[in-house]
Amino acid sequence: MVGQKRFVQTMRKAGADMQALKGVNREAADIALRSVLPLVPVGNTGHLKQSVRVGATMKPA
Repeated sequence: MVGQKRFVQTMRKAGADMQALKGVNREAADIALRSVLPLVPVGNTGHLKQSVRVGATMKPA
């Protein structure tokens, strides 16, 4: 998490558009979701797999 916080601070100091970072985070989350979904147990109902979602923010979590 320290690396991500430092990255965001550096980007802000450099005058980067933080709104653009939100879109990049969303793209990365979508890629990660495609990789993770096959690993989620289905179980009897499949509710867990159906509940996996991504979100995108401009800040580190």
